[in-house]
Amino acid sequence: MRTSSWYVQQLYSIYKGSNVLSITQDNNNVTGRNGLFASAVSDGDLFYIKKINATEEIRNIDINFKGLKKGQILSGLERVRFTADDPNAENTIDEPLRITPVKEPLAMEGGTLPISV
Repeated sequence: MRTSSWYVQQLYSIYKGSNVLSITQDNNNVTGRNGLFASAVSDGDLFYIKKINATEEIRNIDINFKGLKKGQILSGLERVRFTADDPNAENTIDEPLRITPVKEPLAMEGGTLPISV
């Protein structure tokens, strides 16, 4: 049985990058303020943004990609959602897949990537 902690470690090992990118909210680095954590990295043409909401409140977030070249289009966007309705939920022998990462396609809307975390 894989624990939720195991899946978190797996996701961080798969979606690692070679260059750390700046990620800000209201012109401040995202550092856990109000329970929101984030990091961004790139590896060649691949970008990985990790957003964690440590609260029970659903957060709607718009991700803007500053610094893209004019006409540059981001494609093949997907999200790996890792969540549970109950913040104290764990995988168990009876429910070994209760909390597992799920891939979902994403789409940009006018240069912005709207997501809920």
